Amino acid sequence: MRRPFDRQRSRSACWSRPSSATAGALRKTAFDHLFANIPVRDRELARAWYERLLGCPPDLVPNVREAAWRLTDTGWIVIEADPPRAGTALHTLLVDDLGGLLAGLTERGVQAGPVEVIGPGVRQSIVADPDGNRLKLGQSPAS
Repeated sequence: MRRPFDRQRSRSACWSRPSSATAGALRKTAFDHLFANIPVRDRELARAWYERLLGCPPDLVPNVREAAWRLTDTGWIVIEADPPRAGTALHTLLVDDLGGLLAGLTERGVQAGPVEVIGPGVRQSIVADPDGNRLKLGQSPAS
């Protein structure tokens, strides 16, 4: 099943400081996976909301505190029961069809904010989960 956020991406490499064991210039480090954490008050209530948002159950439930959805080959969002930090997340997800995604959200009972143009051809809408964590849903003109 194609997920609403599927998109092929190449591996990225960034410069990092050498460890104390390696002397010399900066070296490139490849990052293979991203897990974007979203702290929530109650994992089960949040899980139900994120299932409506994403249109599917989690791909991974590693323990009683977490549930994770794989959005791309190497990009995940993870809800984690962490009541003191609940509502503090802000993540941006880029999609290839913002209008289609927003229509699907409406069908699944998830309310998104108005679509705004934030740059040349770049559109976004913000959705907030029940704890107040915000997800910016965006589409660039290249999509």
